[in-house]
Amino acid sequence: MNAVGQIQVGVDTHLVGSTEGTSPPGMHWCLAPLIAEAACLGRDGHPTISDFLPPVPVPRRMWAGSDVQILAPLRTGDRVRRRSIIEGITWKQGRTGPLCFVDIRHDIENTTDRSSANSRPWSIAT
Repeated sequence: MNAVGQIQVGVDTHLVGSTEGTSPPGMHWCLAPLIAEAACLGRDGHPTISDFLPPVPVPRRMWAGSDVQILAPLRTGDRVRRRSIIEGITWKQGRTGPLCFVDIRHDIENTTDRSSANSRPWSIAT
């Protein structure tokens, strides 16, 4: 079973919203995941050292949300490329200490057109 079929097994067909030969919305989140050995993970489950994210001296990281724009569906068999860009870093003071928001834009492209642009603010909190 291919990756699209595996995702579709986990959700009802009427929720997936994809047509034959295209991937369901949200499939781009499953592409090119960050891979790290267990020994390299912090207490929050994320890699302790990253060649992409800036070194922010706070102990917990979490996903703060996304603004996703699907420009065209990914198709089964597409060769896909993800390009990630840090668009901004903002420090704020929370009730329990400092918060750092790292705004990351992920551009997902297939062989024929830009398929999905995903702006994802990450929240790094103490």
